[in-house]
Amino acid sequence: MARIKSIAKRVLLIDTRRNPTPVVERERGRPAARARLRVLKRDKFLCQECLTMGRVVVADEVDHTVPLHLGGCDSDANKRSICKSCHLEKTNKENSNRK
Repeated sequence: MARIKSIAKRVLLIDTRRNPTPVVERERGRPAARARLRVLKRDKFLCQECLTMGRVVVADEVDHTVPLHLGGCDSDANKRSICKSCHLEKTNKENSNRK
């Protein structure tokens, strides 16, 4: 059993050597659902991106302001309510910058 634990540690070391930037674990399950509801309530269920443009649109999703892969955290302060079309546009823009 001790051998398996040591192998797991080695695999973890190998992964951190290949990718030196630490990866933030994303919340999943009930804690994520609770956080999503907190953010939606905080933002009054309105798309924050559309509000900056003077439009009032119901938010469908919660988005990380600073993406996790760019060093953003998974706290409520880094999340905002956003509609599907704004989220798709933001995601496409981030993916094109990522390549």
